[in-house]
Amino acid sequence: MRGGDQILSMYSDKDLEIRAQLPNQYLSEIRAQLAQQAGIPATGQLNGQNIPSHWTA
Repeated sequence: MRGGDQILSMYSDKDLEIRAQLPNQYLSEIRAQLAQQAGIPATGQLNGQNIPSHWTA
């Protein structure tokens, strides 16, 4: 490291956007669920901790 090097980045957890690539075999089911409701509840993991999320179109 040198003086002035960036060592930390912080992001608001209120506006965090997570993108994922989904296999084609699930796309029709996911699109149907999104059309029927405002979003799909989901859970991810980071460092062994569950992180609740909500998928929207």
